[in-house]
Amino acid sequence: MNLILLLIVSFGALALSVARAEPSPTERKPDLNIDGHRLRSPDQPKPRWPKEAIADRWTGDGIIELHVHADGVVYDAQVSKSSGHELLDRAALQAFRQWRFQPEAADFAFKVPFKFEFLERPFTNRPNLTNPSADRYVARKFVYEFSS
Repeated sequence: MNLILLLIVSFGALALSVARAEPSPTERKPDLNIDGHRLRSPDQPKPRWPKEAIADRWTGDGIIELHVHADGVVYDAQVSKSSGHELLDRAALQAFRQWRFQPEAADFAFKVPFKFEFLERPFTNRPNLTNPSADRYVARKFVYEFSS
């Protein structure tokens, strides 16, 4: 009896792991094509927010120019337009230098506009009638887009 139960549990776990191996279309992350160049993974590193930038609520947008070897490794990244804060620019550079692309026949380059911003959003589950400003929270957001 115990052996049959063990086999049923094992088969159920195997079936569950097989079912989870292939994500549903809604769970799949999209492939990123940038001007015809494919990232190796859609999960590329994002910048770490410097503590000083968080404390002082620095925001800004800029442009980083990436130069990529044919093997897909970024070999140079430069600030094309500053965000207005050197620490934010360095954080963006550090992240973009770690990006990896699918190999190609030749080296290539492109520009990546980026933005550091704080978003103020309302709490949805706990209203505070005595202090309305306590009903909001601030989220950090990093956004990047692609252009040639």
